[in-house]
Amino acid sequence: MSEILTPKEVQKKYDWSYSTWRRRREECQISPYKDAIIMESQRRCHVKAKRFEEFLEWKSKQIYDERFGLV
Repeated sequence: MSEILTPKEVQKKYDWSYSTWRRRREECQISPYKDAIIMESQRRCHVKAKRFEEFLEWKSKQIYDERFGLV
């Protein structure tokens, strides 16, 4: 089973503020990697660590491609 993190653990792992975590979570939820976020309720969620890392890599590639005109 993959590692499941709480939002606070994600914030600590990446040294993010709450607002940065919230933006990343929202971006993830509308991406092909939305299954990285496990919604328990409207206000409570957990994160599949490996899948969330895949999302961050995908997002990084998108930014890189846009910046250097590779899209």
